[in-house]
Amino acid sequence: MEITKRLVLTMTGMGLVVGSVFAVGSATQTSATTTVTVTEAEYSIQLSQTSFTPGKYLFVVKNEGNKPHALSISGKGVPTTTTGTVAPGSTGRMAVLLLDGTYELWDPVNKGMGMDTHIRVGPAR
Repeated sequence: MEITKRLVLTMTGMGLVVGSVFAVGSATQTSATTTVTVTEAEYSIQLSQTSFTPGKYLFVVKNEGNKPHALSISGKGVPTTTTGTVAPGSTGRMAVLLLDGTYELWDPVNKGMGMDTHIRVGPAR
């Protein structure tokens, strides 16, 4: 079993967030990174895609609301990783390596208001 540790640096409208992303397993990795736009507003999270295959992803979080937002993700091989607070009109970024499995994405600032979703990562169909 292969264990990979990656350092994640995330720029937000409010500063720099540093975190670690661990990937455990033997997933095939490519050098390409897929960018997913995440649009947040009161009180919704919209992803630019709904189909995910294992690999590297850059989540670009656009806050189109009037209140602060953020994006967190956790699931197989990914401990909870967060963009940090994204001010209204600002953008945050988060890079993660996703393996086969289910992941939860949520806004930790507004999760109680229904800002929570799940994605399934699996082979291309």
